[in-house]
Amino acid sequence: MNSLEGSAESSSTKILCCWCNNPSPNANHCKKCSKPCHSVPPCSFSIDDEGNGATVTCFNCWLIFENAVDTSAIKPNEYDAKSHDNSMMAQFADNLLNVREDNSAPKLAKNPRKRRVFTIKEKLDILEFAKNSSVHAASRQFNVDRSSIQDWKRQETELRQMESEKRKRLMGGGRKVCDPKFDETLSNWVRELRAQKVRVTRNMIVAQAQQLSTNYKSMNNFTASNGWLERFMQRHNFSLRTPTSPFETEPSKAKGGQMDVGSDPSICVFDAHF
Repeated sequence: MNSLEGSAESSSTKILCCWCNNPSPNANHCKKCSKPCHSVPPCSFSIDDEGNGATVTCFNCWLIFENAVDTSAIKPNEYDAKSHDNSMMAQFADNLLNVREDNSAPKLAKNPRKRRVFTIKEKLDILEFAKNSSVHAASRQFNVDRSSIQDWKRQETELRQMESEKRKRLMGGGRKVCDPKFDETLSNWVRELRAQKVRVTRNMIVAQAQQLSTNYKSMNNFTASNGWLERFMQRHNFSLRTPTSPFETEPSKAKGGQMDVGSDPSICVFDAHF
């Protein structure tokens, strides 16, 4: 009975390490907090020899006092706390003292420069500015690399040729005029009638176009279709509106320079802008 009581008393008075909570009958005491701890890593660190009698600092105090400046130190896991393997501790200590580069957050470039696409006209304008000043001034004015301006200077002939071809395509876009003289004669006829305050309708233009086409050999197969009439009006900036009165001789200008087209084209007034 006495032996059982003695064993129970001895187990209750066992000294536990403050870090790993394992029994340590010959535990040293931390020089910082005076708590018992094992005298070997990872429970404690010592500048002297390890073992009984060594001056040690428990791992808790070491983290607080010795490693306070290392904000990136990694806290040991449960396996590290309960292991007394010196090789494992050495690997763990390396992680504490050295910040691994692969764990650091990637640095993003500040204000990355967006790639801008310049049109042919913009490139030529920048080249013209550079001729009148300098490449450096043009680079600062238009926020473009000087190397790009130098490349454009070498390509200036090709750029101007491309711009010229583009302008020709825009000017000659759409279906070509059947006969320029016929087109001019018909438009002058419309303007003369409007100058005389005569109301001109769509049907009148179609009839006059069919009659005039007989005088031109290049227009043997000409047909004054609705599509042709729309293009003719757009070329000469003519506009349409419905007359507000049966006695109207000079239709007023429509809102925004355009005129409304009625359901019956024969009652529409065709007005010419001069």
